[in-house]
Amino acid sequence: MDSILLASTQDPNLLTTILTVAKAVILVLVGVNMLIIVHEWGHFIVARMCGVRCDKFYIWFDIFGWKLFKFKWGDTEFGLGVLPLGGYVKMLGQEDNPGRLREELERAKAAEADKLAHRKDEPSAKQDNEPAGQEVDIKAAEAALYDPQSYLSKSVPQRMAIISAGVFMNVIFALVLAVIAYGMGVFKVDSEIGHIAPGGAAWKADLRAGDQVVEVAGERITAFDKLREATMLGDIDDGVEIVVKRPGVAEPVRTVVEPDRDQRLPTIGISGPDTTTLRDEEPTWFGTPAASSSVPVQAGDTIVAVNGKPVDSGFEYHRQEVIHRNETMSLTVRRGGQSPKTPPAEEITIDVAPRPMRHLGMTMDVGAIDAIQANSPAEKAGLKAGDKITAVDGEPLGNVFLLDEKLQRRLRTASDEPGAEPVTVALTLQGHADPVHVPIRPVDWLEVPLYGNEHMSVPSLGIALEVTRRVAELDEDSPAARAGIRPGDVVVAVTPVPPDKAKREKYQIPKDLTQPGDKIELVKDGKEEVSWSGIFYQLQMLLPGTSVELELQDGRSVTVDWVVDDQWHYPDRGFRFNPKETFVQAQSFREAIGYGVKETQNALAMVFKFIGKVGSLQVSPRMMGGPWTIVKIAYRCAEDRFSDLLIFLCVISANLAVINFLPIPVLDGGHIVFLAYEGVRGKPPSENVQVALSYVGLFLLLGLMVWVFGLDLGFISR
Repeated sequence: MDSILLASTQDPNLLTTILTVAKAVILVLVGVNMLIIVHEWGHFIVARMCGVRCDKFYIWFDIFGWKLFKFKWGDTEFGLGVLPLGGYVKMLGQEDNPGRLREELERAKAAEADKLAHRKDEPSAKQDNEPAGQEVDIKAAEAALYDPQSYLSKSVPQRMAIISAGVFMNVIFALVLAVIAYGMGVFKVDSEIGHIAPGGAAWKADLRAGDQVVEVAGERITAFDKLREATMLGDIDDGVEIVVKRPGVAEPVRTVVEPDRDQRLPTIGISGPDTTTLRDEEPTWFGTPAASSSVPVQAGDTIVAVNGKPVDSGFEYHRQEVIHRNETMSLTVRRGGQSPKTPPAEEITIDVAPRPMRHLGMTMDVGAIDAIQANSPAEKAGLKAGDKITAVDGEPLGNVFLLDEKLQRRLRTASDEPGAEPVTVALTLQGHADPVHVPIRPVDWLEVPLYGNEHMSVPSLGIALEVTRRVAELDEDSPAARAGIRPGDVVVAVTPVPPDKAKREKYQIPKDLTQPGDKIELVKDGKEEVSWSGIFYQLQMLLPGTSVELELQDGRSVTVDWVVDDQWHYPDRGFRFNPKETFVQAQSFREAIGYGVKETQNALAMVFKFIGKVGSLQVSPRMMGGPWTIVKIAYRCAEDRFSDLLIFLCVISANLAVINFLPIPVLDGGHIVFLAYEGVRGKPPSENVQVALSYVGLFLLLGLMVWVFGLDLGFISR
């Protein structure tokens, strides 16, 4: 402790960080364990209301009798076990199979009668020294069956109430958490589209950045999470109808989107919207033009104009980045005035240089057209997915990543000429004698991979092209050529090599700034996990001084530095913006209950939908998460906003309620099924049936635990 305090005096921010982390950890521990406590408390309180004696109430499990602490209150021993995986309430007479207990009782009585008869035949036996174990067993069994405080002495409806009380309490707890959260206020990311993955479902349907989604599958929505849920967990077999409000278009635009199923979750390939206000933490990416602007930006700065043109949304700002990608941008930034505690607002001008592209000096082979965008020039010209472009205006494709840049330059040059005709490009297709002339459209939006496995798009034409992992040619004297890469080589894996100490000093990289150096396998189990397009754009985000190790199909590995190309620029300047959110806060207790009920209903329905999608294989089982996943997400929520943590715990509490009530033996739902059978037949199921089903349920539960723990710990890949 002394060393921590001493370190905090040297670095005042360290103590703040320690306190912030400690606060988040405490909130997570309390929140997650409250889910267990309320569930077991439900069993306990209803059992006591029904007159059942509860011998033990434990949070976590006291395996082998090991516990952290215990205390006695009335007839109940309360305690904290050592295995943090749940909890339990032990009731008098709690036995999964009362029929078996009765059989054991009769057997024990018969054995005791035989003993007494044997003693009468041998009067010399020392009866006082006989063990009393069997007699105690009989008494315990009789107490379990006939004691008025026994669980087994209660009626079937009472036992059903006791068993279902835990699930009911989880639902109530979820509702309470949601009501508190909406009383405090919840931030919801708007349902506007921020970015679109090229070649994805939304891209194919001609949805665009800046579109405001107002309706999905007939349901009105305003929040991005509802949009995501509707397209991931809704009825997607016939596509999903989406209605958007498009900037500059008076009438709503309707389209049907068929979610992609090549991901582990059905997706349509969109991300949420940005504001133009910089984040409080790390407002810029290190090593980008934004981080070295003429005047340093600060957290909370808001960009209000680009080159004198007002911008009031992230969509408008990103549009200006694309339009002015090859030139220095003059930004008007409003600083201060965000709250009464900050200085009055002032406007300053900041110049931000263009961002040169990075590449390795390799040109990769180009495959066929992977997708055609609806309403695009390519669709109108009759191009189809599967067509292979062999030449553009009679010239080889070359570096396909430069194609869109070349087309836009041609369009800008022609547009400057008075009376210019529509500009087209002649595409030579494999197997076609005559070239296809496709109009070039102006592009003021950015299309880059969101997931890493998308193909490279040419927005000027509305096509997505497959860029293979095979090297077609090399730039003369490029890093790749000097490293020994040859045409025909096939890349199978890429590993970022972080800058060494000398490079970190050269580029003045902060000590605490690191980046992952894990190997990226481009193909797993015969399926492309990461496309070369994804690698190319990831290259733009690496720290200065980073090299990349390329693993080739022939077994060789080479390390390559990148080239910075000043003739070609990446539109994104490196600013990090806050998400565009709406603050939702109940204005009365009644309204808070209304919000809470809706949130809880949605959380419960989402669990059922997820289970159904996993069962139908529309959602991969690898998307499941175990205790460690829950803790990690809860920690991120606790770091951000307390209301976010409450909403997340609401969802988890609803998850526990639904999972526990599934009709699986050893879970609460399985017990309810057995009790329902007993209520109808007047007797419990036979011992053989209960034992067999219980083993099946236990096997399923243990298998699920092994699966989610394997996913959590990385033993099973996601």
